[in-house]
Amino acid sequence: MPAAEQAKRHRRSTKWQLVRRLLLLTIGAVIFAIGLKGFLVPNSIIDGGIVGISIIGSKLTDSTLALWLFFLNIPFIFFGYKQIGKTFALSTLYAISIMAIATKLLEGIGPMTQVDLLATVFGGLILGIGVGIVIRASGSLDGTEILAVSFSRSTPFSVGEIVMFFNVFILGAAGFVFGWDRAMYSLI
Repeated sequence: MPAAEQAKRHRRSTKWQLVRRLLLLTIGAVIFAIGLKGFLVPNSIIDGGIVGISIIGSKLTDSTLALWLFFLNIPFIFFGYKQIGKTFALSTLYAISIMAIATKLLEGIGPMTQVDLLATVFGGLILGIGVGIVIRASGSLDGTEILAVSFSRSTPFSVGEIVMFFNVFILGAAGFVFGWDRAMYSLI
């Protein structure tokens, strides 16, 4: 969709549509944060993309994950604004902000399970539900998805293939930081 047409669509959104979008973005981002802090992070299992890089950075520097999630995604939001449009960029900025805040607020909770397979399966499922809701509301929770959408337009590869390519390197790095068994669980 051309930028001018998308801008018109953005302006024509009714108040109800805007409230609905914000509600879906909020719900999706909070669900994602619950999957992250309740299942994956406490069990040293990472997600792919910028979220995975944020988990690795947080672990290596012993700093808060929420800051890594927010700041590493900022350049990709600007890229998304130029490549995809204003509505997408604003929705993504809002969703990532909510995800970072929810992640910070959930720092005190312990793991929902300490069984690695359960943490992997349910954490991945919950993250997937959160991402799906955010995408349905015209947003994103990870910068690599934004890059993949842009690259898929000029290459023969799908968005999923491009994201998988990035994730191979990220999960490889996780093997060095968390151990190879953790990286293999992350692949699930």
